[in-house]
Amino acid sequence: MDYWEHVELSRHITWSDFREATGPRPIRAFTTRATSTIWDVRFGPDDVLLFGPESRGLPSQLLDSPETTSVRIPMADEIRSLNLATAVGVGLYEALRGSGWRGG
Repeated sequence: MDYWEHVELSRHITWSDFREATGPRPIRAFTTRATSTIWDVRFGPDDVLLFGPESRGLPSQLLDSPETTSVRIPMADEIRSLNLATAVGVGLYEALRGSGWRGG
C-alpha cells in the first residue's frame, strides 16, 4: 500500500503493555455481546477502539473490566457477526463522526 508511511503501528504482547502505552484513555471494546450500540456511546478523540479476532472475539474478563465500555454494531437478527475489516471500518468511522472529526 502506498500510505503505510502515514500509519502508526504498535504491537503489544500483554494487556499491561497495552495499558501502559495507552494510559488512562477510554477503551471502547467492540463485541456482539454488548447491550450498548455505537449510536448509544459518546465517542471522544482520545478513545481507544479495541477489536478481537473474528473467530472468538474479545475475552470475557476484558469485556467485564471496569476499564472498558463494551459496544456493538447493530445488525439484523439473522446476522451472527461482521468480518473484522468491516467491523473496524464501521466502528472507526462512527467514532470519528461521533467525536467531531471532519477530515483533512
